[in-house]
Amino acid sequence: INGNRNDSMSIKLDGISNMDSGVNMCCSTWINMDTIAEVNVVTSTSGAAVGHSGGAAVTVTTKGGTKEFHGSAYVFIRNESLNARGWNANSTPANAAIRKSTYRYNTDGFTLGGPVFIPKHWNVDKNKLFFFASEEHQNTKSGGGNRNLTVPTALERTGDFSQSISNNNASFVVYDPTNGGQYYGGSPLPGNKLPANLLNKDGQKFLNMMPLPNNIQSDRTYNYTYALTPTHQPELLGTYKFDYNVNDRWRSFVRYTRDYYTQDTPAGNGSFEFLGTQRKIRKGMGAAINIATTISPTFTNEYTMGISQNLIPVLPIVNNPYTRSALGLSFTSLYPNGVLADQGPNVTFGGNYISNTPTFGASYAAPNFADNTNFNFTDNLAKVFSNHTLTGGFSIERDRKDQSNGNPGGSLSFSTNSNNPFDTGYTYANALVGNFNTYSQLDQQRTGKYRFTNGEWYVSDTWKATRKLTIDGGIRFYLMQPI
Repeated sequence: INGNRNDSMSIKLDGISNMDSGVNMCCSTWINMDTIAEVNVVTSTSGAAVGHSGGAAVTVTTKGGTKEFHGSAYVFIRNESLNARGWNANSTPANAAIRKSTYRYNTDGFTLGGPVFIPKHWNVDKNKLFFFASEEHQNTKSGGGNRNLTVPTALERTGDFSQSISNNNASFVVYDPTNGGQYYGGSPLPGNKLPANLLNKDGQKFLNMMPLPNNIQSDRTYNYTYALTPTHQPELLGTYKFDYNVNDRWRSFVRYTRDYYTQDTPAGNGSFEFLGTQRKIRKGMGAAINIATTISPTFTNEYTMGISQNLIPVLPIVNNPYTRSALGLSFTSLYPNGVLADQGPNVTFGGNYISNTPTFGASYAAPNFADNTNFNFTDNLAKVFSNHTLTGGFSIERDRKDQSNGNPGGSLSFSTNSNNPFDTGYTYANALVGNFNTYSQLDQQRTGKYRFTNGEWYVSDTWKATRKLTIDGGIRFYLMQPI
C-alpha cells in the first residue's frame, strides 16, 4: 500500500493484532470474506490513535448477530475441466497429448446469526444476547502436470560417458580428477570413461536411485518425464461470536476464530515422488474480549484484550525411503548426532552440459515447527468538551516467537565449479568419484525463542474551530524493547 513493503503495515482483527510477528506480515489467523462487517484502511496522515507500524493500518471488524435470524450458504467450484486449453495446445502432437494441470478450488461455507433467547422467560425482546457463526471449507488441489528432468543414463551410472550428449546437443569431454580436472590442467579421460578404481560407492548409490531415461528429447534438455501428483490442501476457517448488551451503558462481545489446514506435497523430499510426501499442518486461532461503557453522555471507555496464535509444525516424511540407513551411505557426517529422523542429505546437481537436474532431500524434511503467539491489551477513552473531543489510550503487545532451523542432515552439491581442482567437468561424473563442490551441515537443530514487548500510548484532540474548520492534533509514544 502506497509503495510500502508488506512488512511495514499493521492488520488488526476486532482491535487485536493479526500479524505473524516473525515476519511482521499477515496473517496469524485467516478468516473468510463472509465474516467481515467492515474494513478500514488508513494509508497516510493517520491520527495519534493509529499506531503499531509506519505503513498502512488495516482494521477488520467481524459481523455480529441481530434481533432477527439471518444466514447464508454457498458453494463455489473451480476445476480444470472448465478452463480452456492454452493457445499452443495443439501446436504439436506432443503438446496435444499433455493434459491440463490440476486446478481445483472447491469452497463451501455458511453464516448464521441471530438472537439468543428463551421464549417468554429470558431476552424476550431479543435485545440482550446475539450470536454469529461462520465456517468455510476450502479444498484445494493444484499443480501436477508433467515434471521433466535429466537423469543419468545406464552407461553414465557405470562411469561411461562415451555416448553422453550435452544440452547443446553435442558430445563433451570428462577430465581426470586426479591430475587437475578440467580447470587445472587435467587430461581428458581415455574413452571418456572413469576407471573403476575412482568410483565412489556413495556417489553410485545417489545415481542409481534415479529412474532410467524414458523421454529423451532431441535437444537433450531433459530425458525423463513423469506425471506429478497435485498438492492437496484442505482448510477450515471458522469464526464464532457472541455480543451481549448488559444494559444501556455496558456492552461486550467475545469472538473466537480458527484456521486449520493440512498440506500434502508429493515429491516433498526431492524431485521424485517415491522419495516421500511432505505434510505441513497449520493451526491458527484468535480470541478477543471487548468491554465498552458509556460513563456519561460525553465520556466513553472501550477495553479490548485478546490472543492470536499460529502453529506450523512440519512432520517427518511418512515411510521415508530416503534415509541414511536405507541408502547405506558410508561417508560420515560432520555432525552425526545432529541428523534428525535418519534423514539423508540434501543433494543437488548442475553445471556444464546439463539442465533440469533433480534433487534429493528437502530443507524441512526433518521435523521442525514454528509457533507465534501474541497477547494484546488496549484501552481507549473519549471525552467531549464543548467543541473539543479528547481521546487517549494505550496498547500493550507481548509477542512470543519460537522457531526451529532447517534440516541438520547436511547438504551436498556435485555441481561443476571452475575453482574446484578436482572437477571432472560434468556433474554426474563428479558424483561418481565423490567429488563434491560444497558440503554444509548444521551441528544440531536449534529452536530460537524470541520474546519482546511493545508499549504504546497516545493523546489527541479534535477541535472544531469553526463550522468550516476542524483541527486534529495528537502525539503517540512508543516503547520498543530489544528481543
